[in-house]
Amino acid sequence: GSQAKGTITVSSAEQSQEPNVLAAFSAQERGSLIGWVPQDAQRTLSPTRSIGSLLKECLKFHQPDLSDPQSRIHSIMDELDLPLNILKAFPHQLSGGQRQRCMLAIALIKNPQILIADEPTTALDSLRANQWLSLISGLKKVRNLTILLITHDERIADRIGDHFLYMNAGKLVEKQASASTGQTPDDFATDSAILHISNLSVRYASRGGIFRKGTAVQALKDVSFKVMKGEIIGIAGESGSGKSTLAKCLVNLLPYTGGIDFKDEADNRIQLILQDSYSSLHPAFTILSTLEESLRIWQAGLTSSDRKEIAAQFLNQVQLPEAYLEKYPGELSGGERQRVAIARALIAEPRILILDESISSLDYHLQQDMISLVKQLVSSQQLSLLVISHDLGMLRQICHRLLIIHEGQLIETGQTSTLLQSPSHPQTQRLLAASGLY
Repeated sequence: GSQAKGTITVSSAEQSQEPNVLAAFSAQERGSLIGWVPQDAQRTLSPTRSIGSLLKECLKFHQPDLSDPQSRIHSIMDELDLPLNILKAFPHQLSGGQRQRCMLAIALIKNPQILIADEPTTALDSLRANQWLSLISGLKKVRNLTILLITHDERIADRIGDHFLYMNAGKLVEKQASASTGQTPDDFATDSAILHISNLSVRYASRGGIFRKGTAVQALKDVSFKVMKGEIIGIAGESGSGKSTLAKCLVNLLPYTGGIDFKDEADNRIQLILQDSYSSLHPAFTILSTLEESLRIWQAGLTSSDRKEIAAQFLNQVQLPEAYLEKYPGELSGGERQRVAIARALIAEPRILILDESISSLDYHLQQDMISLVKQLVSSQQLSLLVISHDLGMLRQICHRLLIIHEGQLIETGQTSTLLQSPSHPQTQRLLAASGLY
């Protein structure tokens, strides 16, 4: 539970009358009875350990007398449809969906009776999320598991849960109706384009081994579109489609071929807001120190008192009080950290702001707060916005136009309402169907 409403879904293979299935076990015994899949697999998995070594460590701790641990590891990999070569891989070499399945393998390899899945689909696109939910639904039946699924998405809760608990501020509450999401603006008046992207391509060699050469990977191929002043463009696609690669090219973090041409020199100020606000803010810096660092770059020559006053003004723009200047990132909620990241980006007076999954990881009510803030900033600051997300329902609320990317190519684009009502490409239709919009 948090300050915002959350949903806890209990899904069990057998409906038991036992009031507390854990009451008969000690705290130490519960460690073997319960498996846990956290939200952020990349931060949970050790970056210096292979997946195979992590599975071996888990088996050695929970079942030290097991005669054939390697056979158990191969069995769990096969059950979760993971290739055996992943055992030698490190977390950063895997996709988000593969990392999440590896976390599930670690949780299940000790044969728990209860599985806790904490927002396991938040960072996945709709197709991967559906695959993941189908997987754990199957595991529930095959393994006779009781599943505690924690989610802010009521659609997921309704799909998989047998019983529902709704929490607000740490307390159980009755289910409440969802707030109105409003309508998507369709009548966007296009001014002259401030940015032309033409035939943008990214190609790199994947990492090889001692006896194996790396293979060429086409991350983006001939992507072309324009960005209008004050326009909000949504960029959607499944995991690994090239959305974040496109964002990194626009802020010159990756080498590319093709053209990124600005109408005026002043238009080339682009700022990128990343998905993980905790990692993008220095944990040892106060919010004031973080904002002062940007002010020294973009507004050099200010005194210390001037920097503090201006930092407070930028916090006010993202609806945070001045008292937050003395706080550290660890003291803020996810939504508050994202507001700080936006405040830091606004210091550069950007003409274009890119939000890379910056809203998708928040619960529904925090999403609505951030959507309201984004709309206000676009209006007051005359910003153009690129919103990268796998959540088409969220993009529908705020975007004038959508771009659908698949396997590095722009496969479909159009006004939001038109594209959502009449998608032409099969992949777009699959994304919309997975999101419940088609």
